[in-house]
Amino acid sequence: MVNNVMTPVDKGKKVFTLNAEDMRRRLRECFKRECIQSEENVPTSICGRIARSNFFNTCVLVIIILNSLWIAVDTDFNKSGSVWDAPYPFLITENLFCLFFTVELVVRMGAFQNAAQFCDGWFLFDSSLTVMMIWDTWVSFLVKTISGHNVISSQVRSFTVLRVLRVLRIARVARAARIINSLPELRVLVKGMVIAMRSTCTILALLLIIVYIFAILFVQLLSESQVGKGWFENVPQAMNFLLLQTLAGADVNVINKLLAAGWTYYILYLTFVFMGSLTLMNMLIGVLCEVVGVVAQIEEERAFHDEAQSYIANFVDVLDMDGDHKLSKVEFLQLMERDPDLLRGLQAFGIDVVAFCDNAIALFSDTDNMEVGDFVELVTQFRSQKQTTVKDLVDMRKFISMQLRHLAEEVRGRYGHARIEAALDLTHSRDITAVRYQTG
Repeated sequence: MVNNVMTPVDKGKKVFTLNAEDMRRRLRECFKRECIQSEENVPTSICGRIARSNFFNTCVLVIIILNSLWIAVDTDFNKSGSVWDAPYPFLITENLFCLFFTVELVVRMGAFQNAAQFCDGWFLFDSSLTVMMIWDTWVSFLVKTISGHNVISSQVRSFTVLRVLRVLRIARVARAARIINSLPELRVLVKGMVIAMRSTCTILALLLIIVYIFAILFVQLLSESQVGKGWFENVPQAMNFLLLQTLAGADVNVINKLLAAGWTYYILYLTFVFMGSLTLMNMLIGVLCEVVGVVAQIEEERAFHDEAQSYIANFVDVLDMDGDHKLSKVEFLQLMERDPDLLRGLQAFGIDVVAFCDNAIALFSDTDNMEVGDFVELVTQFRSQKQTTVKDLVDMRKFISMQLRHLAEEVRGRYGHARIEAALDLTHSRDITAVRYQTG
């Protein structure tokens, strides 16, 4: 993910930078939206419970993988123009696949709770593939039977090409079956590729500019020579040659021939190799590593948040006295006193339990009731491996100010000093000034 920032030097111009913090913010917002959508789509019907069950999603994943492998077998050994003209093994297998995917589509449609869910991109894509499969397997046979001729020509197997698109269903089923949670490495790589797309395209655009410049130079210098034949006869040919040399690695024979032709060509080609292969390609690797590292960190935070929320929710449900599925200050204190297993579990999650207990009351300084998700967000601030941020410093100043005010009220109640109020106001004003200076 990249961020366009304005600098005083280049005012009015956009500067290309890789902002890791901006990446984290965008990814957290994306994950938060996914969690909200997941909570809103709680299954209530029979189809909904079936569609959300792990067994159903696992079966769908296995069948889709088998269907993807079957496409290769069908391509190599089934030479018929339509399904119903194929040998019986192919005919039976195709009908079974079509029946299963039709049932799957009906179940997922029955699981929807509102009309807006029918506009989901993955559902529309899956529906189009299933409809094409039904046409290729069943509708074409009915039309052929009624009309008396084959609708699909044996020379043009258009729907065979469309069936190849079913391979892409693996991505949808992987998400539906939550298989992506069991393959975090795959999730990190895929999201890293998507997020790094803009920065990758920028580096490749710079590479094409360098290739274009050096292609013109080599064509002007070597187009008429024996060395340039087949390599640098024209600009498109030279660009293709230099691009392949950059992506596939420099050829030693090319370097030796350019050296034999002259030191100028040799040095010019090495300059291109240093700029293209060594500098830009390694820069691209560095950008991808940075993005994948950030995505891996956010995925770790997301996995921790999901596990911690599920763990804490079990305790909250037991002590939810008013049934609002929220955590109040009273319920929180009872939770801390009655369930020591909660603290042991939080410690297993990497939470600094001592610091959490010392600052537990301050968590409810701004509100009386708190959602479980918001409570988990506050709990994550006490992870021992978490780095300090500006927000943490602001929260610390806020907590110190609250403690000083509480201390001043106790002193005022006991001794009634008149100077306490002035000292309190002075401390509060200094805290506000410091916070404004920190946040800029």
